Amino acid sequence: MAQPFILGVDLDGVVGDHTRRFRDIMADIRGVDPESLPLERSWDFAEWDLDLDQYSAYHHQAVMDYDMLATMPVLDGAADTLWRLSNAGVWIRIITHRLYVNWSHAKAITDTATWLDRHSIPYRDLCFVGDKPEVQANAYVDDAPHNIVRLRDAGNMVIVFDQPYNRDLAGPRAHSWAELEEIVMAAVAEHSGQFAAQLPGIDPSSDRLPTASPPPQTPSGDLTLRQLQHVIERTYGTRDAERGVAASIAWLAEEFGELAQAIRKGTADDVEHEFSDVVAWVVTLANQTGIDLTKALERYRSGCPKCQASPCRCPST
Repeated sequence: MAQPFILGVDLDGVVGDHTRRFRDIMADIRGVDPESLPLERSWDFAEWDLDLDQYSAYHHQAVMDYDMLATMPVLDGAADTLWRLSNAGVWIRIITHRLYVNWSHAKAITDTATWLDRHSIPYRDLCFVGDKPEVQANAYVDDAPHNIVRLRDAGNMVIVFDQPYNRDLAGPRAHSWAELEEIVMAAVAEHSGQFAAQLPGIDPSSDRLPTASPPPQTPSGDLTLRQLQHVIERTYGTRDAERGVAASIAWLAEEFGELAQAIRKGTADDVEHEFSDVVAWVVTLANQTGIDLTKALERYRSGCPKCQASPCRCPST
């Protein structure tokens, strides 16, 4: 049986927009305009006046107090491209060095897994390692200059994901996920001669790589609550059933914590994002317990369900 083509994928600076999210957090910590911290920066953040110790301290704060690893934006095209590659038979192996210092390991792991699931990023393996050459793959995509050099020195194919701090390195280089897809497809074709419809010997219902079906029609106009329940069920129903109600309650509690954090310290976009996640998890629990939320909320149609008035006339408590 032919072995699958394994693509080792870095996260920060490749799948997630680490610089942009860290900049927003740094601007909040320092009380400055984010534009004063250039996105075109060197690897050592010299343009932000950070030394290594300062970077480590601020990064710790960003992870612990700002949930950076759970709230980082995804670079355009990353999730869709990885799904197409996965469905074509490429084994996606996430390789990240997010445990590079001895603190916040549990949170880094939890937030990373949550972030990957939240953005529907497919993967077969999730590896937290510092020495990437020890993790086998047929090709790697990375942005960190030292990782790229070490991987290449070990004889590996490495695709440079373009960032300001790696432009002195030779290609192959991808300036976008569309370009990356073309490079990987060529490498896979050279490796195996063709793409398979799915990974050999892997049942399409396996965790991490469900068979993709044509996208269902998205409801037009404003999304109603009943439509949202259908969308959530269609999108996550199988996974929710496997997880169970108790675990979903735990996820909802975590989302309330992220919402509180966003209200205290986040931007308006952050607050909007976290509200949507809280509502989505409430809908998930309603679906799991057989509750029609549109019907359940009818009791509020006329105002207060206790006194039947709007504004409420119940005694203040």
